[in-house]
Amino acid sequence: QKISLPCDIAGSFFPAADVDVFEFDAKKGDVWWVEVASERFGLPTDPAIVVQHVSGSGDAEKLTDVAEFSDIPSPVKVSSTNYAYDGTPYNAGSSDVLAKLTIQQEGVHRLRLSDLFGGTRNDARNVYRLVIRNAAPDFALVAWALHIELRNGDRNALSKPMALRGGATMALEVVALRRDGFDGEIDLAMDGLPEGVTARGLKIPAGQSHGVMLVTAHQDAPRGRRSATFTGTAQINGAAVTRPVRLASMAWPVRDHWQETPQPRLLADVPVSVSGFEYAPITIAPASSEVLEVTAGEKLTVPLVETRRSEFSGATMTLKTFGAGFERVPPFEVSLTADVSQAVLDLAALKTPPG
Repeated sequence: QKISLPCDIAGSFFPAADVDVFEFDAKKGDVWWVEVASERFGLPTDPAIVVQHVSGSGDAEKLTDVAEFSDIPSPVKVSSTNYAYDGTPYNAGSSDVLAKLTIQQEGVHRLRLSDLFGGTRNDARNVYRLVIRNAAPDFALVAWALHIELRNGDRNALSKPMALRGGATMALEVVALRRDGFDGEIDLAMDGLPEGVTARGLKIPAGQSHGVMLVTAHQDAPRGRRSATFTGTAQINGAAVTRPVRLASMAWPVRDHWQETPQPRLLADVPVSVSGFEYAPITIAPASSEVLEVTAGEKLTVPLVETRRSEFSGATMTLKTFGAGFERVPPFEVSLTADVSQAVLDLAALKTPPG
C-alpha cells in the first residue's frame, strides 16, 4: 500500500502470519517517529517492524534494511523474580513499538509490519494502529506504593492502598514514560489531600525516569478520605506541560498467587485516607527540617530521631535513601534501642554533584 507521511493507519494481524506492507517516499535527513499500538489494547500481540530502502525496480529491485523495531522497553529495571526488590514489581514497558526513524538515503522506503508470534493466531480481533509522525515530545506518569522487599507469595503487598495511620509516611514510586526525545526534569505534586496530610515529591531529574512522592499523615490528623490530584509538570518547547500521575495496582483475581505473576491495572482515582484513631507504632525522621549543607566530597551526617507510639519488636531497622545523587547508597541499619541515631552518607564514594 502506497502511503504519504505523516499517517495514521488502522489494520489487523489477520489472517495468521499476516504481513502488512506500506511504501512511502522520504528525503535524506528526515526524522519520523514510528508507533504501533496493539498489545496496549489488551491484545496478545507482539508487533514488529522492518524498514527497507528500495532501489531499482522489477527484477533489478534491491532492498536494503534500514531499521528494525520491536518492543518498548521499561524505563526502569523490573524485578527479576516479581518478589525480590531488585527492580519494580510492575513492568511499564510493552511489546508494542515506539521508535525514531532517521532517513539516511533519499528515495522509496518500504515498511513491513507483522506480529512476531502471529503464525498460529488467526483472529481478526487482533487489531493495530500504526502512526508515523513528526516528533511530539511528551511524557506520561504512573506510580505505585514503594516496596523494599517482598516475601515469597506476598501478593497483597503489590496493592498497598494509601490508607495512613497517624504519623505514618507512605512512599510512592513514580515512573516517567518519556516520548519522542523529551528528557527534561519533571516536578511532582499532590493536592486535594485529607486534613492533616501533606505530600512532598522528589523531582524526576532530566534524562531519568524514576522519582518518589512522600505522603505523610500528621500524628493528630483526623479521620478522613479524599480523592487527591497527583500531577507532574515539565517545560516542553518553552511551555509548562502538566500530566496526571495514574496509580497502578493489581488486577484481581490472582487465581494462583504462588505462581502467577500479578498483572497491573490503572486506577481511575487517587484515593487517600487517614484512620484518625490508629497510629504508626514507630517513625524515624530527621531531627531538624532545616536544609543540610556539606562540602562536595565530604561525609554528610543526618541526625535522626525516633518516635514510638506503641510496642514495636526488633532492635534495628534497615533504611534506604532516595533522590538524585543518593540512589546508590546501600541499605543501612539504625538502632531502635536509643531515641536518637544518625545516617552517614559518603558523598565522595557516591560522587554526588553539588546542588
